[in-house]
Amino acid sequence: MGTELQGFYPPYYFHGPEEYQEWLRVSGFRVVCVELIPKDMQPQGLEGLLGFLRTTAFPYTDCLPVELRDAFLTEVVSAYIAAHPIDTFGYTHVQMIRLEVEAYAI
Repeated sequence: MGTELQGFYPPYYFHGPEEYQEWLRVSGFRVVCVELIPKDMQPQGLEGLLGFLRTTAFPYTDCLPVELRDAFLTEVVSAYIAAHPIDTFGYTHVQMIRLEVEAYAI
């Protein structure tokens, strides 16, 4: 792979609980709770992680020529597993953060 991702800017941006609390409040909601919850995604082995990325990494892969996408994902998964080995039960572990909101319209 050469320069296909050069100049790429990730489309994801995650705001914090404080921003969501304010947006909810000014939109007419009573906020009970807004918090970030750690989550351990556990795809099964190399194939599970590859499948997970095929369904979530499309902003990255869509900017690549079709013939390079599988090779790119395979390289990413191989590097990830080298740094974060599959556990004894056959699972990979991907640390994520989930935003949890409880609010009511007033």
